[in-house]
Amino acid sequence: MQLKAVRSEELIEFWSYLSHLTGSSLPLTQSLDIVASMAKNTYFRNVIYQIIYALTQGKSFSTAIQSYPKIFLPSVLQLITLAEQTGHYSSIFERLEQQEKWRQQVKQLVAQSLRYPFILLGIMILFVFILIGWLIPNLRGYLDLIGKKELPIMTKVLIFMGDHIQGIFAGVVCIVALFILSAILRRILNLKPLKYVLPGIGVLLFRLQVLNFGHNLGILLKAKIDILAALYHGAQSIPCRWLKQSLLNQEHVLVSGQSLSQALTPILGADMAVTRMITVGEKSGDLADLLIRITEFELIQTQQKLKTILEYLQPLMIILMGGLLAWTVLAILLPLYDAIGTVNG
Repeated sequence: MQLKAVRSEELIEFWSYLSHLTGSSLPLTQSLDIVASMAKNTYFRNVIYQIIYALTQGKSFSTAIQSYPKIFLPSVLQLITLAEQTGHYSSIFERLEQQEKWRQQVKQLVAQSLRYPFILLGIMILFVFILIGWLIPNLRGYLDLIGKKELPIMTKVLIFMGDHIQGIFAGVVCIVALFILSAILRRILNLKPLKYVLPGIGVLLFRLQVLNFGHNLGILLKAKIDILAALYHGAQSIPCRWLKQSLLNQEHVLVSGQSLSQALTPILGADMAVTRMITVGEKSGDLADLLIRITEFELIQTQQKLKTILEYLQPLMIILMGGLLAWTVLAILLPLYDAIGTVNG
C-alpha cells in the first residue's frame, strides 16, 4: 500500500539518472541500484529496491512498476513496455524525464495562479468573522451606552449585517449549494465542469488540461506507440474526469477508420492550437514533433496570460479588502466622533 508521495523533482532525477546510466551501457538492475543509493526519499528508495528485487526474480521492469500506480502512471508503463520491446532504455528514460518536467511545470503554473487569490480570500473571510463576531456587538453596546440614536448610513448597514448574520450566512450557503448542484447536474449530463467554463482563468485552466494531454500524446506517438494506445494513455494522464472520459469515448471514431483530428475536434474544440496542429500534422506526417512543439509554446503563452490576469486580480482583491476595512473604520468612527462633538458642544 502506497502511503507516501514521491515529488516530481525526485521522479525527474530518477529518470535522468537512469537515462545517463543505461546510456553508458550499464545493466538496468545496476543502474537502478546506483539510483537507489542516491535517493533521499526513504520511501522511494525502498520502492526502487523492491523493483530491483522483482527484476532479480525474473519479472520485467514494466511488471515490477505496476505495483506502484500512484508513482508510475499508465503512460509511463506504456513507454517502459516499448523500451523492453526495442531495448532502447536510455532514450525512453529521457522522454519520461521530459514528460515529468512538463507535468511539474503545469502543476506549478496552476498552483501559482491560485495560491495568492485564495490567501487573500481567506484573509477577507477571517476579517468578516472578526467584524461580525466582535466589532459589531461592542459597537452596539457602546452606542447604547452613550445614547446615540441618529447613526450614519454606513453604521446602520454594519449593524444590520450583525443583526441578520444568520440570513446572510444562509444566503451564502444557498449560493454555494446552487454551484454544487450545478456541478452535479453537469456531471450527470456529461457536460464540461463548471470551473472550466468560467471566463478568464477557467478557460485557461481548461487549456492547461488540453495542453497536458497534447504533450503526452506527442511523446507517446514519437515513441512509435499505436495511436489507440497513445490516445488511451494520454487521456489517463489528465486530472479532469470529464475530459478524460470524453476522449476515451472517441476511441470508436478511430476504430471506424476516421482521423485523429476528427475524433478529437468535437471534444477539444476547433479553435484549440492542439486541434489545429493535429490536423496539420496528419497532413505533413510530422504529428508527434508538431504536438510537442506547439504544446510547449502554448504553455508559455498560457503562463503569460495567467500572469496578466493575476496582475489585475491581485490588486483588485487588495483594493476590495482596503475598501472593506475603510468602510468598517468609518462606520465605527463617524458616530463616535459625532457623539464626542455633541458632548463638547
